[in-house]
Amino acid sequence: MRYHQLDAKIFNKKSVFVFAHQDDELYYSGLISRLKNSKFIWITNGDGLAKRANIPARKYAKIRSQESKKVMNFLGVKNNQIKELGVSEVALSSVYKRIKNKDETALEEIKEIADKLYNEIKKSKAEVIWTLSFQAGHLGHDLAHLLSVYVKNRIEKEENRKIDIFAFPEYEFTTIPPFFIPFRFRPFSHKEAYKIYLSDKEWQTKLKAIDMYPSQRGLFKWFKIGINVLGFLSAAIGKPFNYQKYGRTEVFERVKQEDYSKSPHLLPWEDYMFSTSSFKVTKVITLILKR
Repeated sequence: MRYHQLDAKIFNKKSVFVFAHQDDELYYSGLISRLKNSKFIWITNGDGLAKRANIPARKYAKIRSQESKKVMNFLGVKNNQIKELGVSEVALSSVYKRIKNKDETALEEIKEIADKLYNEIKKSKAEVIWTLSFQAGHLGHDLAHLLSVYVKNRIEKEENRKIDIFAFPEYEFTTIPPFFIPFRFRPFSHKEAYKIYLSDKEWQTKLKAIDMYPSQRGLFKWFKIGINVLGFLSAAIGKPFNYQKYGRTEVFERVKQEDYSKSPHLLPWEDYMFSTSSFKVTKVITLILKR
């Protein structure tokens, strides 16, 4: 993958970040701290892991929201730059199941979320949208991407102006036998990709921000272990890395018109590891957003 240099002018443009749930912002805290004049939107309330945490969904959502705001304030973001649409992840899981069963009312619920996001981005007069990559698998992340592209296209058509849109991959794993290696983008990909490398100060800030999410501490712990193990194994093919090297590099792509009815992977089993049916759902969502 060849990475381009990001035009410094973009750091001063009006930007909107669209996240799926609270903690998505952590992986790009370096980029967030460099941008000025930004707005940050979370589509859901982050209650998806409430059952696993054995905490009532409403209470868990409140915990996630408080953690997120604490992190954003720490990164220099004011509360008036933050907007949570408050959609329940628990409720969305039911919506996704109904979509698989071709329930038209479920599709209308997705359209309502799209309209809410449209209203927020429209008000912001955004020149740049930053969101999660479409990776054909993580339903929340893919939905955030699809809705962001939908809003971008809608506003461009209405206002006859160009809006840049960038996306960052938070989960991209590729199997190269006998290794299981994390790639931000697929090897030999032709995407227009960019990266920034965090300074020592930015890296320390990122680590402190991660530590401000006690509800996710267990997940972060295992992610760190996993990255270090994969980095050690990758040394066998001359590509060693560790958690620090991986975390200090933030990568993203310029989003161009894609066919979201096709998986970006070569083989179906390479779609997101936590779900085997989510791509079927996003294909249907793509159709409703084209109406």
